[in-house]
Amino acid sequence: MEDSGKKGGVGTGAGAHGAALSAQGEDPTGRWRGAGLLLIALLALARAAALARPPPDPRTLGRPIALDIEALQGEDFRLLPGVGPVLAARLEAARLEAGGRLRERDLSHVPGVGPSLRAQWALLRSR
Repeated sequence: MEDSGKKGGVGTGAGAHGAALSAQGEDPTGRWRGAGLLLIALLALARAAALARPPPDPRTLGRPIALDIEALQGEDFRLLPGVGPVLAARLEAARLEAGGRLRERDLSHVPGVGPSLRAQWALLRSR
């Protein structure tokens, strides 16, 4: 009876417990290994995406820009204050509808462009 837990019998020690877990396909030491590797891969991907963007030109930071609404096209409209992706798409559609050049008089026909936005944009032009 003394050696029932040692050879051939069912033991209650760590060796028997580890063998039972391995037989079930569970590895207590590497349970989180896959999640950790996935996290590392995601962090590396995020860092690579951040490095892929070109840095802003320090000579142009903080300087006012000349604003000519007639010269803007596509994603350029997002440079205007108060313009997100939806309004930029509307402005681009209005520009194309107007023959490729969006004029001041065309702005009143664009949904979402009201007097307050036009006033903000007028302040940018006067700089």
